[in-house]
Amino acid sequence: MKRILIILIVLAAVAGVVFLKKSKQEPAAPLPTHTQGMPRLLDLGSKGCTACTMLEPVLEELRMNHIGRLQVDFIDVWEHEQIAMDYGVEIIPVQVFFDADGYEIYRHQGFISARDIVAKFKELGIELHDQ
Repeated sequence: MKRILIILIVLAAVAGVVFLKKSKQEPAAPLPTHTQGMPRLLDLGSKGCTACTMLEPVLEELRMNHIGRLQVDFIDVWEHEQIAMDYGVEIIPVQVFFDADGYEIYRHQGFISARDIVAKFKELGIELHDQ
C-alpha cells in the first residue's frame, strides 16, 4: 500500500511539472509592426550563431544607409521559438524580404551582404538608393 502511495505521489508531481511547463507562456515576441509604405527586411537568427553575428554589422549598415526607406528588424529565434515556428524557420539565419504592403516577396538563408540585399530588393522591383 505504501509503495502504491509513493508511486501516485511521484506521478502527481510529474504531471504537475508537465502542466506548469505547458501552461507557461512564451514572452511576447519583439515583432515590430510593419511600417506601412516601407519595404522591410526581417532577419531571423540568434545571438549565438556565427553567421548571425556576422550579419549584425550588415543589418546596422542597412539601417543607417536606408533611413526612412527600409525597415530592418532582427528576432532571436532561440529566445522566441514560436516566431521561428510561425515563419517555418528550419535553418538560421534567414532573411525575409517584404514589400511596402507587408507581403513576403523573397527569402534567403545564410549570410548575405548589404550590397546583395539591396540588389535583391532592386531585382524584386524595389529601389532603395543609398544615402
